[in-house]
Amino acid sequence: MKKMYPLLYIGIMCILLVSCNNATEESGPKWLDVSGITLKIINIQKNSVIIEYEGNYMGSDPELLYRERNSNKEYQSVRIKERRFFEVKGLNKATEYEIRFQASDIDEKAQTPPSYFTTHAVTFDYDDFYKTRKELGMHNQTLIYSHLNKKHTIYAKGISDYDVNVYLVNEKRTDSVKIFSEIKSDTLSFVIPDDYLSQKPRESVKKPYVGVSIGKTYQYLYTFYYSFNYLEYQHGYSNDVDFESRYTRLKIYNDVPYIKSVTFGEEVYASCINAFVDKIIIKGEFLGGKDDDNITYKNIKNTYLRIFNAEGNLQGFYIADEDTSNCWKFQMGSSYWWDYGEDDYIYIYNKRDVAYLSGVDLPVGEYSAEMIVFFENHKFLVSNRVKFTKE
Repeated sequence: MKKMYPLLYIGIMCILLVSCNNATEESGPKWLDVSGITLKIINIQKNSVIIEYEGNYMGSDPELLYRERNSNKEYQSVRIKERRFFEVKGLNKATEYEIRFQASDIDEKAQTPPSYFTTHAVTFDYDDFYKTRKELGMHNQTLIYSHLNKKHTIYAKGISDYDVNVYLVNEKRTDSVKIFSEIKSDTLSFVIPDDYLSQKPRESVKKPYVGVSIGKTYQYLYTFYYSFNYLEYQHGYSNDVDFESRYTRLKIYNDVPYIKSVTFGEEVYASCINAFVDKIIIKGEFLGGKDDDNITYKNIKNTYLRIFNAEGNLQGFYIADEDTSNCWKFQMGSSYWWDYGEDDYIYIYNKRDVAYLSGVDLPVGEYSAEMIVFFENHKFLVSNRVKFTKE
């Protein structure tokens, strides 16, 4: 009986050791974990991509695994060193890829769920695109000046090989409008529709993104700054590249002249008839200056003001800023200090917001006014007609 005690003691110790080992395996520290990692696509090009990983992991030898989606090919890998930004080169154009983050611990490996991206079909020539807009006011770091009926062009080698469509995507990216586009000699051109902004009720400006479907791929046009400096992000100069900083928007102005109100100011003295006469103040959004790119419109030739009586018959016809020996004078003015928007320094197409007609002695009655802008290329735009009363 006494001989059994050592054997019993040994058996109990073995059970305790096994229990301890199991407890250690179940509740001990975890040395391999990639569940906190998120892969963020920073920049996509035709044959490369820049990726950032966010979050923390446990393990060693971190690397990015990638291969074409839905393929049985072996993963290729890129070792991740000290920086969270890294570039994958040598990719095929217009191809969807699957990527995973992987870390190791001796003979074990852990991977994140797959993420996906599609390489671009072409590379747009942003240097030429923004060079033609180097004049102050034609673009800033995130916006490009535009207006209704305006034509934009951008070059991309090889784009003629694809079916291409261009879309204006609203700022919240919840809706888009397909617009007219065409390709000649690898140059894509697209035109802002004349009904993209409403006239009733009046819409003065919109700021959509430009989305381009090329074959089975889709991409946005880059901003001025990002198109030339995206490699800085690879070196960790910025940890936050938001959508608005990455992709450009058009600042599209309503190019149809618009009258908000017509009122009478204080009478002015007219020496030609030695009497005080009316001064009419017209407020609204009127074209001023020229369209600096001369693509759709040429310089403004004349701006006319027409006044009609209550029966709709023409009461008077006046030409802006014309030297005349008559008593009347029609002048375009502006309350803007600058020719550029205070918020973003983009050229203001409808930069004149007030006009004056002085020297006219209208009888008491009901009237209406409208404005017509003529261009040197024989195009013209007609404003809305606004009623006013002389009491």
